[in-house]
Amino acid sequence: MAMDHDFPRDVMAEILLRLPPSSRRRARLVCRLWRDVVNERTTEAQSRPKLLLWRADKAIAYVSSDLSSPSPTGSCTELWRYSEPGPPLYALQLVGTCNGLLCLCDNTKGVGGTITLLNPATGEELPVRPLPCAESFIIGTHRSIGWGYAYHPTTGQYKVVHVPSSHDRVCEFNAVHVLTLGEPTWREVPVDPGDVITRLAAGIVSVDGMTYWVRVTGGGAAKIMSFDLNDERVVSTTIPLPVRRDHYRLAEVHGRLGFIAGPNVWVLEEGQRWSHRYNFKQDIPRRHFV
Repeated sequence: MAMDHDFPRDVMAEILLRLPPSSRRRARLVCRLWRDVVNERTTEAQSRPKLLLWRADKAIAYVSSDLSSPSPTGSCTELWRYSEPGPPLYALQLVGTCNGLLCLCDNTKGVGGTITLLNPATGEELPVRPLPCAESFIIGTHRSIGWGYAYHPTTGQYKVVHVPSSHDRVCEFNAVHVLTLGEPTWREVPVDPGDVITRLAAGIVSVDGMTYWVRVTGGGAAKIMSFDLNDERVVSTTIPLPVRRDHYRLAEVHGRLGFIAGPNVWVLEEGQRWSHRYNFKQDIPRRHFV
């Protein structure tokens, strides 16, 4: 839908008001005119952004309105905490965040952990249907299950992605699994049998309709795997990693795929090339915030 400055603002405002708030926020990014109409005619201008933080060791979610504070945790208000008594340290892990919703994995329950979606603002929880074949990915104590949580900006669907993995051995898998929230069953998505997933230390990151992780072969070669949330297919990219280090992770950086190694941050630009975007004075800790 194309609109120029001659299009009546009243009509444009009526159209935008029929969109959900999340779509209106994205519509602000189209052009200056759209931004002005959203700001002037909708409730988005009256809502101030807040910072949502997750403390992993105690499973507590905080909220802060002071986005300019150099230490936002100093002005935070506790929003939600794990209520069951005596959880082991780091037993409740944050899989990811989308639009203020948290996807949590409780490693003390079920095979490979139990997934729950949480709205920390209201306290509402939505248990996710267990993966039917989870036990087949556990051999002794050497196997784990990697989880990803994603929102597709075009379809508006939320999806939980499961990637089989191993911490210390080479294992072959022929599928990943995906569950679209609101649907009754998990689906298998085939993977090239030659793609051997050994570990997910770099994490699983979802950016702009794609979910990424790093595949490391038995010989130590690494490359990025991507899962298209719309088409639901897995491809093995030829994107070389910007550095060769054992300790690195993927991240979202300004709406693009980022690669963090120590104090350095690279961003994947158009044409599948890495741009060295930041170099901090110290290593960047693994944090979750939205």
